[in-house]
Amino acid sequence: WTAVRFFHTNMVKRPYLIYNKKYIKEGALFMSQKYSEEFKLSVVKEYYEGNLGVRLLAKKYNLPSKNYITNWIKYFKENGTIPQDASVSRISSTSIKKTNKSKAKTTYEKELEKKLAMAEAELAFYQKCDEIIKRNKKK
Repeated sequence: WTAVRFFHTNMVKRPYLIYNKKYIKEGALFMSQKYSEEFKLSVVKEYYEGNLGVRLLAKKYNLPSKNYITNWIKYFKENGTIPQDASVSRISSTSIKKTNKSKAKTTYEKELEKKLAMAEAELAFYQKCDEIIKRNKKK
């Protein structure tokens, strides 16, 4: 059973084909994909053992949404495969941003660094001059 429907989006008609309740848009078939238990468990283990969060893991494995992983975690906790009290200790992005802000240098610190660089360059210059003077005295 095949039918063509038109959905109006921004005053433009866009055809969508419906075939056995599976949606086809521009030649691509959209249907729910089944994932094996092994795959689900490997993704969940990577979440707990690795550095990536659910969004990045979903992107890495081309999952439609991060909710897949959160549902799998819930399922494996209820199933007993993963302990109920299992948790992930990661640094949140907000705390990283806060530490980056605290590392930002003030204008006074930047000014001091410039002065220090100039003083080091001047010292190197005078040390080189001193070496040249000592060499000339030996001759």
